[in-house]
Amino acid sequence: MFSSCILCLILTGAGISDLKDGKVYNWWLAAGLAAGILCRGAVFLKDGAFFLIPSFLLFHFRMAGAGDGKLAAVTGGFLGIRGGIAVVMFGLAVGAVWSVFRMWKDRSFQTRMNYLFQYLVNMLYRGDYRKYDELSGIEAGHRIPLAACLSVGGYFYLIGTAAAVLGGWKL
Repeated sequence: MFSSCILCLILTGAGISDLKDGKVYNWWLAAGLAAGILCRGAVFLKDGAFFLIPSFLLFHFRMAGAGDGKLAAVTGGFLGIRGGIAVVMFGLAVGAVWSVFRMWKDRSFQTRMNYLFQYLVNMLYRGDYRKYDELSGIEAGHRIPLAACLSVGGYFYLIGTAAAVLGGWKL
């Protein structure tokens, strides 16, 4: 219960800073790391490390920011690998819905899909491993604040597991 409250605080702070400033501040993540180690010990580090390789790859190709990956690792450290994967999946689903809504609203679906297709062709067939996007700043209208989506995904997961426990369901 206590660790879930701490995780909610970290998710909220990271999500708000991503919405407001376009980045997740390392001090939020450092606080989450310290609290996670205090709550779960070495298991926190082991479970959180599971998320670092996929996060690094997404960051390397500029498909996600560094703070997004570190937030996924902190979340996974708190909740374990299974819970962390659920949060990331919920968060990605929130981001996908947000993205589709944004593309529908500004009628940019075809443009974005063409851009993605060209990126994949360049990477897979030509071996041209460029960055998908420059992630500095929040001024580009097509960017989705992934840390905010992960935060919402974290709340979905925590509320859902609490409801399951209160309802007497076995998880």
